[in-house]
Amino acid sequence: MNSLDQNENIPQGFEESLNFREEIEKYSRNWRWFLLSALLFLTGAYVYLRYTTPIYNVSTTLLIKEEQSSMSSELAAFQDLASFGGSMSSVENEIQILKSRTLAATVVSDLNLQISYYIEGRVVESEVFDGNLQLKPIGLFEVQHDTTFYIKYIGNNRIELLDINQEFIAAQNTDEDLILFGQHYKIVQKSSVYSKDIDTQIKVKLVSKEVAVSSLVGKVEIEVIDKKSTVLRLSLQHSIKEKAEVILNRLVLNYAEEEIDDKNEVSKNTVFFVSERLKIIRAELSEIDKGVEQYKNDNNLTDIVKQSEVFIENVTFSEQALFDANTELKLLEFVKGYLKKENHSFGLIPALGFSDSSINILTEQYNQIVLDRNRVVRSSTTKNPVVLDYEAQLINLRKSLQESLDNLNISLSITINELLRKDNQLNSQKKSLPRKEREFRDLLRQQEIKESLYLYLLQKQEETQISLAVTASNSRVIDRAYGVDIPVSPKKKIVLLAGLLLGLIIPFGIIYVNDLLDNKFHSRKELEALVSAPVLGDIPLKETKENLVVSKEARSSPAEAFRLLRTNLDFMLASKEVGSNVIFITSTTSGEGKSFVSINLACTLALSGKKVALLGMDLRAPKLNQYLKTPNNKGITNYILDSQLELEDIRFSVSEHKNVDFYSSGVIPPNPAELLLHPRVDELFEKVKAEYDYIIVDTAPINLVTDTLLLGHRADLFIYVVRANYLDKRLLAVPQNLYKEKRLTNMSMLINGSDYKKGYGYGNYGSYGYGSTESKPWWKF
Repeated sequence: MNSLDQNENIPQGFEESLNFREEIEKYSRNWRWFLLSALLFLTGAYVYLRYTTPIYNVSTTLLIKEEQSSMSSELAAFQDLASFGGSMSSVENEIQILKSRTLAATVVSDLNLQISYYIEGRVVESEVFDGNLQLKPIGLFEVQHDTTFYIKYIGNNRIELLDINQEFIAAQNTDEDLILFGQHYKIVQKSSVYSKDIDTQIKVKLVSKEVAVSSLVGKVEIEVIDKKSTVLRLSLQHSIKEKAEVILNRLVLNYAEEEIDDKNEVSKNTVFFVSERLKIIRAELSEIDKGVEQYKNDNNLTDIVKQSEVFIENVTFSEQALFDANTELKLLEFVKGYLKKENHSFGLIPALGFSDSSINILTEQYNQIVLDRNRVVRSSTTKNPVVLDYEAQLINLRKSLQESLDNLNISLSITINELLRKDNQLNSQKKSLPRKEREFRDLLRQQEIKESLYLYLLQKQEETQISLAVTASNSRVIDRAYGVDIPVSPKKKIVLLAGLLLGLIIPFGIIYVNDLLDNKFHSRKELEALVSAPVLGDIPLKETKENLVVSKEARSSPAEAFRLLRTNLDFMLASKEVGSNVIFITSTTSGEGKSFVSINLACTLALSGKKVALLGMDLRAPKLNQYLKTPNNKGITNYILDSQLELEDIRFSVSEHKNVDFYSSGVIPPNPAELLLHPRVDELFEKVKAEYDYIIVDTAPINLVTDTLLLGHRADLFIYVVRANYLDKRLLAVPQNLYKEKRLTNMSMLINGSDYKKGYGYGNYGSYGYGSTESKPWWKF
């Protein structure tokens, strides 16, 4: 029987290749679904690209210059310790300042980013920037609630205001101020509005400053280009490239201006301090000038005789030294008074320049740390560890500065006392001079001291003003904000590729999951793997609704398959003795095509000139009359129960097949199993075996009832029908057990409903046949 197994005809090594080919064909035969899915997803990707707002990336680069530290040698030794907070101009601090809400708020205010404009399209709305009609806030701009409204141009410099539901609110001229929720706006019209712009609606969205600042802070990305450099890249993604460029340029500009303002804070404080002192010295000098004038008037002094040149040369050096010491002492008292006044705050100390260079260095260090602390405070709080570190440094520097000032004060006091002693010695020499001249000389000396101090302060004021004018930023823009015209999102190629891949993956996944969950038996290969019984053949799916597919002229695939089945029957019955051949046809469950196979096999055998009888022994669910479209007259059930009936009384035939006699089941009995044990059943088989060459018996499904097993001993051959794409593979254990236990005589398998277009488990191997000669449209192939 193994000669009927087509596996023997398959070359060695070919079976393994069929596995791979079968997997490919499982998907390739569904190419229409792959094509349809790919087209649908590509269409969806195109629609997505068509109506998704493109996002552009704009970036600018900023160089952070490294400042040279002016720290004294004693403090420089501790520069690397945590108590001094590391670098005073670290890149990390500058990044935090650039990302601070304080700086972002200045950009929002300068560019009116609380107001945005949109033009609505047929599907989506798109934002516009620098449009023809814009709102400019008048006075303090404060948005209490997020607001949306529409501006509609209606011609003749007239506009209409519509609410969020596009319902009319008011109409006014474009040159009139607009009042919304108590806020005054001026409508700016950049150019003439033409007739084509009539009925154009602009959607205006107003958001609070906090929302606009949060949005800007979240969108700006800052990164260090290289770990070894201090160059920062600022990037911003936006649907309008020009707007992003303006925002980034303004952000960098405001950052530089704030940095310059921080640097100038020391100079501004010095200018203020010097200005206040100039007012005092100017008043004192004025009083002295009035005293000199009054002294001259009181003493009628129009010309004073020049004193002895020798005396003047001796006195000049002492007076100049005393003057310098008194001037520096006066400035020292000013600074000490200022430090005492600012004892509980961290204000800037005016840089006046003392003879002690350590005081000047400490003053410069103190002011630089104050500036660094203030910059960090603006972007954080006073509880920040960096701020606390700066304050600790300031307290230490203030103490050092006060000690240096005290030491200089003592030194100047000693110097002045020594100069005064020398001056007293010189004054004793003045006794020989006239009293009026000596008194006048004292007045002139006081006047010169005040004048010198006044000129010194004027010079200091001028130097500070010059430093204000030439202050440069510690940053420099390398590249201004720039973005390419290619959007970063959505990426056209990636979206289309994703659409194509999804279009291919989804049907692939559906087929894979469906195959994974499919428990049906499909192919001859699966049957041969699970059932060791020989396989007689495959009956392809019929292409029509007719149940009788066999005739003399029929050349369809099912008809040719039944002819092949007829040939294979000769091999299966070759060992049988001469006489009638009784062939039982059964299946596991109902609906597998027993009756269809029985009818067409009987007709096929009849075409070879044999006399054939078809017995409908499925007494529970007879299908013979239904398939042949004949009336359900008396049948086998009636014959068994009525001893008066003869075979001729229940026999009928069809016009196309004269050599086939059909015996239907008849009425459905209440006890079919007991009825099949009736003696009239033996009589029935004896009579038909005597009259016919082949007896085809259509029996009940063997897994549902015992009817077939009750009759099985009468069979010469059992054809076990299994329907492809219908029967659960787990039920193939039923025919396997029957074959192993030899409960069915000469059992063989027949596959019904095979799809020859899909192959029979070996690709298209075994699907040869004439097929249908009917021409088909191209889309059906």
